[in-house]
Amino acid sequence: MDWHTLSWHCCIWTSICTIAFGSTGCVRDNEDYPQETMAAFERIDSIMSIHDHIIADKEQQLNQMRMLQHELDDRGRVGLYHRLFEAYYSYDFDSAAHYARLKYDAALKIRDTHTMAQAKVNIAKTELASGNEIIAMDTLKSLAMTDTARYADIRKGYYDAIANHQFAKGNRADKEFQWLIDNAKPGSKGLAYNKVAYLRSQGRHKEALEVITANRERLTRDIHGIAMADFVTAQIYLSLGDTVGATQLLANSSIHDLMSPVRDYTSLYQLATILFGNGDVDRAYRYLTFATKDHYASKVNNNLLAINNMMPVIISAHDKRNYERTRLQTAMTIGIAILAIALLIVLWFLYQQLRRASRANRAKSLLNERLVIASKRLKSLNHTLTQSNTTKDAYILQYLNLCSYYIDSLDRYRNNLRSIARTKGVQQMLDHLNSSNLHDRELKEFYHNFDTTFLRLFPDFVERFNDLLEPDKRLVMPAPDTLSTEMRVFALMRLGITESDRIATFLRRSTSTIYNYRVKMRNAAMGDRDSFEEKVMKIGQ
Repeated sequence: MDWHTLSWHCCIWTSICTIAFGSTGCVRDNEDYPQETMAAFERIDSIMSIHDHIIADKEQQLNQMRMLQHELDDRGRVGLYHRLFEAYYSYDFDSAAHYARLKYDAALKIRDTHTMAQAKVNIAKTELASGNEIIAMDTLKSLAMTDTARYADIRKGYYDAIANHQFAKGNRADKEFQWLIDNAKPGSKGLAYNKVAYLRSQGRHKEALEVITANRERLTRDIHGIAMADFVTAQIYLSLGDTVGATQLLANSSIHDLMSPVRDYTSLYQLATILFGNGDVDRAYRYLTFATKDHYASKVNNNLLAINNMMPVIISAHDKRNYERTRLQTAMTIGIAILAIALLIVLWFLYQQLRRASRANRAKSLLNERLVIASKRLKSLNHTLTQSNTTKDAYILQYLNLCSYYIDSLDRYRNNLRSIARTKGVQQMLDHLNSSNLHDRELKEFYHNFDTTFLRLFPDFVERFNDLLEPDKRLVMPAPDTLSTEMRVFALMRLGITESDRIATFLRRSTSTIYNYRVKMRNAAMGDRDSFEEKVMKIGQ
């Protein structure tokens, strides 16, 4: 069963339903299409935009094939003409008929009656496609009366043409279809399609759907096969009342028809018919006009009735839609012009008001700027005072704690000396007084209190300080919550003690040692070394 005959019959049926009833019966009017269907529409539009290039490539391939006929003998030309016939079929039926006749003439020269019969079947198929039913049927009947009818492929071609012709006219062809099914090669595409057509002709659409679904993998191994399988499945869906599913399949079939390319495709203008029934006039008009252009290029006549019936209706609806849009645009243009004039008048009055307001705003703006500057200064001062108060409070508390601690320590120390003098004598008391252990222990406790208090006030001081140094010069603290001597120097500077002699007294170091620490850290600083200590003073602000 060939693609062209299937498409011809189904398109006429759908077209008549659409024109008679305004819809295919099951379409969800004016509802959005599924996302997959919209993607297929976009793909169709994309291929249509480059279709001229696809056709040009096809013409170049056909021209290369035609050039081979000058290099072949008559037997070689038979095979070439057959390939040209198949290449032109559904693309340009006049050319397909021309090469079918050349195939017949070449077969006649080499006296190959079998090939001559094959050529006659091809000629009959092109005549049917061109609408010359009487000539085609006479050719087939005359062929059946010759001895070449004994060949299986000739009989298959004869029954296939008769069955398809009757199916296209809506008549039953049970005998012909049954012969085609009985004599088909098991697992062949022809067997599957003839079973489907036979079941559909009897109204057994669900069974037909099961057959084509079961054979889909075998039928869709190339672009043309996908187009044909989707088209036939879409016809079954339409018969079962599923127009939404049929729309998706027709869109997929149209994509592969356009890519093949063929020119006598039915999927696209049948899709246009359904879209028109949905109220999608613009897309239906675009698809139908595109399909009609290629349809006339293919020089096939048997779809002209359906196309001629659809075209005036869709064109009229499209023109009416455009007229309504033009009228709406005109009304909108007039309305916009009126609004623009009114807006200009309003703007003029606003401009006058704005000029007066502008002078007041400038004075207000100047005052606001001054207020903002004063507010920023006040905010900065408040922040400084808050930070200073926080530091002061922390150190007052720490000072009180230390005072209390040292009073307790002195009292313990006095009691200890009294106990030593009473139990061990004056010499032991003098030895205890000469020992530095108490001094070292108290100094260590003092540094620990300083480190803890400072890091509570400036918890990120160590990290921020190291960020100011070169990576390989950064300081490592001896223990958590403990500052190194170098770090204590700059901790004291951060607290406002910047004189080296005061820092030296506090840390029990010489003034030169403190100076060397400061020089060492400035030399290790990143960027401007002169501003290093200034940056340290800003840590925590």
